[in-house]
Amino acid sequence: LFVAGFIGSPPMNLCVGAVDRRDDDIVVRFGSNELVLPPASLSAYPKVTEYVGRKVAVGMRSESFFRPEATVSERYRFRAEVNLIEVLGAEALIHLTTDASPVITDEVADAFEDADAFEEYREHHRGGFTMVARADPRNLPERHQMIDVPRRLRR
Repeated sequence: LFVAGFIGSPPMNLCVGAVDRRDDDIVVRFGSNELVLPPASLSAYPKVTEYVGRKVAVGMRSESFFRPEATVSERYRFRAEVNLIEVLGAEALIHLTTDASPVITDEVADAFEDADAFEEYREHHRGGFTMVARADPRNLPERHQMIDVPRRLRR
């Protein structure tokens, strides 16, 4: 978790979630959002089904998000509010507010230089977890807009 959450730029988005079964689907819930796991993902990671009914750390890379297309099923999207857009030349980073909780472990606390910095991190995420998505700077949403965020899925 430490490496995934703090190494890289931007680091992996890590939030608290749960794995559930709904009819024939396996879903991952985080905050009020959920994503259906496609059969190909379950084939690649069959042990996920052993976590049904349990809390998990949900990790999503910033490059796994993309702007919605009509062909992407709502089953593979979640809703979030755009709170910041950083245009960095050939790409942009979109900061998305969700109502999920951040993953906070002893290792996360140890990564901070001091207790005050860690408390600032906890306070920053109290109202929800901010995810970061990479995006094409030519097709950006508006700040404060609620958007559907599809994930690139393992096919």
